[in-house]
Amino acid sequence: MTAFDQAWNLVKEYNPKWRESAFKLPVLPNDHKYETNTLDRLNDDSYEPSRMGSGAYFDVYPHPHDDRFVVKLPIVEGGEPAQTIFERQGHPASWADEDYRRFPEILEEFGFPVASELDMMGDYLIQPRLDTSAVDTGKGVKGRPTKGIADLALEHMFSDRASTNWGMDQTGNWRLLDPDMTRINTDDYWPSRNSKGQSTGEQLQQTLDKFNVQIPATALLEEIGNFQDINLHPSARTFLEEIEPHSDNPRLLTVGGKPVWREGY
Repeated sequence: MTAFDQAWNLVKEYNPKWRESAFKLPVLPNDHKYETNTLDRLNDDSYEPSRMGSGAYFDVYPHPHDDRFVVKLPIVEGGEPAQTIFERQGHPASWADEDYRRFPEILEEFGFPVASELDMMGDYLIQPRLDTSAVDTGKGVKGRPTKGIADLALEHMFSDRASTNWGMDQTGNWRLLDPDMTRINTDDYWPSRNSKGQSTGEQLQQTLDKFNVQIPATALLEEIGNFQDINLHPSARTFLEEIEPHSDNPRLLTVGGKPVWREGY
């Protein structure tokens, strides 16, 4: 059993209030920022079996102070980050603006299957550690929804839902781990009014109904309406407006009447 496995067995279940714990962690010193040779010493394969979410723009490492989290650092090209945290998180008008809310964070709070990222002063990101080695068998784990239902819950809401961008939290819930706001166009299929005269929204809700999924359309529209700086693709807002008249409009996203991605809050 690796050190990660031992730590994972000891931690409490995933909690959407994880930001409070992560924000209290010691700030990583300057020699950790954009210095791959320094961070490589943290990336011991026996300690970190999967570099969760490493890709073209960010390298991911175990947080040196808390095994429940990972650190995401921008990859540097030509002396500059390949993608800045400003870009990734949606170009806020001001980092000092306390009213600024990031769309992935709001989705997570409303019970969507997303693991958002905590910005640490524009230098690096912190995210809860997910199990990226989990296998999608098409069946739920610990009574949780399947990966397919998790993907359906984000359809028309978020882009880049590739299979490599998912991980499983300790409760057995699948979560999207790459909430990159530079890639927000979902490009999902949109039905047109059918021969029965059903509207786009009614057909979209019927698809959700097949899997007992209810989206908090009204509450989410009200929330994002309060924050002008939220960056999201127009299709996401249109989707919510389309299904709102046909949705049960719960306070949180539910599957079978339960806010499964918020249980344990």
